[in-house]
Amino acid sequence: MRGITGFLRAAVLCEAFHAPLSGHCAHGMEAPDGTQAMPGFAGVLSDEQRWALIDAVRARNAGLALQSAGTWLQPTMLPGFSLTCPGRASTTTDDLRGRVLLLVAEQPGTPLPKPAGASAFPIVLTREEPDRSACASADPAAWDALAAVTGQSPDKLAGSRMLVDANGRTRAFKAGPDAAAWDDPSAFAAAVKAIAAAPITAMGGEGQHHH
Repeated sequence: MRGITGFLRAAVLCEAFHAPLSGHCAHGMEAPDGTQAMPGFAGVLSDEQRWALIDAVRARNAGLALQSAGTWLQPTMLPGFSLTCPGRASTTTDDLRGRVLLLVAEQPGTPLPKPAGASAFPIVLTREEPDRSACASADPAAWDALAAVTGQSPDKLAGSRMLVDANGRTRAFKAGPDAAAWDDPSAFAAAVKAIAAAPITAMGGEGQHHH
């Protein structure tokens, strides 16, 4: 995996206007009067580097939006990453589409939350050896990417929780003391129900850029 920007490229920030942005980065932009407003960087940055730059900016904007407004202005796609799951040879987050996911950034020494009923499928992100009793990922890029899109420092992400809808979009996030609110079965069930009641499907022109 190629670090946080390569990881984000895989799934999380592929929106409809990425292609124009990549073109602007490559060839520059003109001002309304026809003069050059921004130079092109095709001779300086590779295609991979231009996309990495776009991803870093988009990730930061998503995190800033969440921190300032308390929600994403436009929910982002969950990055696809590999999971270690009991009884399964190989699984990724993409394999779990169709299910609401509860992502938990593991807080060492703290018991993992257990969502009530089967309303959400739990996934643990950890910086240590994955717990073999639950689906988990110890990929550092997964941890850092989710920290970016939530506006958190990677060192402060531990203990945070995120709900992802059945279409793979990040929908709700709790950090710090607020994360404990979802320990209440009725509050957690209400959060999942609210997501199910307002599904978000693919937006017009949305696609993924692949390398």
